Amino acid sequence: MAYFNLLLTYGLTYTLPYDVPSLFFLCIGINFVVREKKWLYYLLFVPAVFNRETICFLTVFFAIWEWFRLEGDASRKLLRILPHVAAQAAIWIAIKLHLFKLYAHNPSEIAVNRVFGNELLYNLKEMALPTQWPLLLSNFGFTLPLLIAQRRWIGNRAMAWECAILLPLWLCGMMWVGVVLEIRIFTELIGIMAPAIALILYNRYWRVFKSRSVVAPEGLPYNA
Repeated sequence: MAYFNLLLTYGLTYTLPYDVPSLFFLCIGINFVVREKKWLYYLLFVPAVFNRETICFLTVFFAIWEWFRLEGDASRKLLRILPHVAAQAAIWIAIKLHLFKLYAHNPSEIAVNRVFGNELLYNLKEMALPTQWPLLLSNFGFTLPLLIAQRRWIGNRAMAWECAILLPLWLCGMMWVGVVLEIRIFTELIGIMAPAIALILYNRYWRVFKSRSVVAPEGLPYNA
């Protein structure tokens, strides 16, 4: 997947130093969330914020995964999840304010007193061009249509909801502040797409091949 998002640049003749580390931090962060290694997670989260601000989406992954992992009613789950979300938000804001102050006098393409640019109209115009559709479809090695069509075969409710929430949320954010034709800005989502596609291939095709019959997904963590 990273080959399509980072190496096949389709005329984009550059990548940025944080592109590959961003993917690294998100993948390892997801690993720590799934394995419930919270201390390692927080040790990773701090340098990840320094690397790129989009690591805030890892907090969203954390919250969704914990919601399905924890037992009890909604209020009990919220009491255990919200302190972590607040702590991660505080870390993120503190580091970003520090960096914003540290580099406040650097030249920038963004207008004065604006933290983010607005690329929404430009992105909508470009996405409406049929000539750009092959580029957009090449995201994650052309696997996004497979995910949409076969999403019920993910078999893991937590991971299914991660895809259902994080992918649209990320797209909305990048539509506003990024240039979606630079598909490298979606690279970090490989950390979610890769396991989701692997689960689909396993449940829908490999298990069917072994059993010679269609079977429903079962036995995966947080499937209930």
